[in-house]
Amino acid sequence: MAKNEYAVFPVAVAKEMLRVYRQLQASGLLGRDTIESIVRRVPRSVETPVFFRNDSGEEVPRYACMQVTGTVESGGQNFCTIDKPADTDASSGEYLFNGHEVVPAPTDSDAKYGTSQGGRLVRAIKASGTSTAGDKWNPVVGDWTIEKADSGRFVMAGDNDIAPNIARVFIGDGTGAGSIEYEIISTSTAGSSSPYNGLKVASVTIKGAPCSRSSLIGTTVDVVDHSGCIFDLTSGQLANVWGWASERVFVSLQSGVPAGTLTPCHWSADNRCCTGAD
Repeated sequence: MAKNEYAVFPVAVAKEMLRVYRQLQASGLLGRDTIESIVRRVPRSVETPVFFRNDSGEEVPRYACMQVTGTVESGGQNFCTIDKPADTDASSGEYLFNGHEVVPAPTDSDAKYGTSQGGRLVRAIKASGTSTAGDKWNPVVGDWTIEKADSGRFVMAGDNDIAPNIARVFIGDGTGAGSIEYEIISTSTAGSSSPYNGLKVASVTIKGAPCSRSSLIGTTVDVVDHSGCIFDLTSGQLANVWGWASERVFVSLQSGVPAGTLTPCHWSADNRCCTGAD
């Protein structure tokens, strides 16, 4: 406070502030070591929730499993648009889980918005089944629930006591999407009609996959080089070269697509082995 600047408090407020200060002082919470210890326990990184617009035409229940269908700008804020899941492999978009509030069905003149749960451990609605920790679960197509699946994307943690049909599952990295090890067949450049416009895309054979998705091994998929420095050789130089990729979404580069629109979930190149041309 600068010289000759003062703050005036009512007597009752000043007495209460002094009482609280003395209690904190007596408890030792004002000591430097205590404060530093508390600061060290504060998380350095907090995953923020995602704000979304309900485009399903229906009410979204608490803890619903939702699929992202795109993004939209409203009132200076960017929102994901969501609907009921249309698949279990995220080919139509990644999955979010609604938070603690029901999101009403939209009307012709009034869009409805909500907030997803942040972090890897989320609450979800079970269709049925026993919540055994470590089991894999998937979205139920056309519904807000999840169900047990041998090659599911989510890993069960266990039941939640909020309600009999509510469980907690792990989502995100390490829960089923994982990464693949691939061998390149050929490469090409995506055209303007593709959400990966101008990027190198490799047709590859999957040689290794997460244990829960071993059925992928031997299949052929496309892998996109978003960095521009992994498939930076000719198709002939890259043929039969091995590499690694992970499932991700990016902002689409497709011409004519609104800014902020997300690509479908797809394999994105992480790295590759060196070749004689490197």
